[in-house]
Amino acid sequence: MGTFVLRSTAIALCGLAATWLGMGAEQVCPAIYPAPESCGAGARTTPAAVGTGVITAILALSIVVAALRNTRVIRVMMVTLLGATSTVTPIWTLFAGGFAADERVLTIALLILLIIAMTLAATRAPRKERGERL
Repeated sequence: MGTFVLRSTAIALCGLAATWLGMGAEQVCPAIYPAPESCGAGARTTPAAVGTGVITAILALSIVVAALRNTRVIRVMMVTLLGATSTVTPIWTLFAGGFAADERVLTIALLILLIIAMTLAATRAPRKERGERL
């Protein structure tokens, strides 16, 4: 149970870091007047806030469900759901306000790759932990 919580928390923290890094990235918008709403200063705030709530809720739910039903199938499903959410949310936030044109995009891409790698590592069949049911 302890390694599951640590891995899930690491995946969620990488997802949140990538999401909020996307908030300050410069954006390229079309040169038209009036500018589209997606080019406004707060265009990325709503996706980032909603994504933060979703990632946090899935993390809490996965820890509670894993504590109540300590089976591999449940843990693999919850880590996969958390990894998918932590991967999609930064991309959604980044492209919510025009095209991102900043060096932060590379950092966000590396964090997303880290999330995918940690999710794949966590979903592999680990050794049976003490107190775990099949």
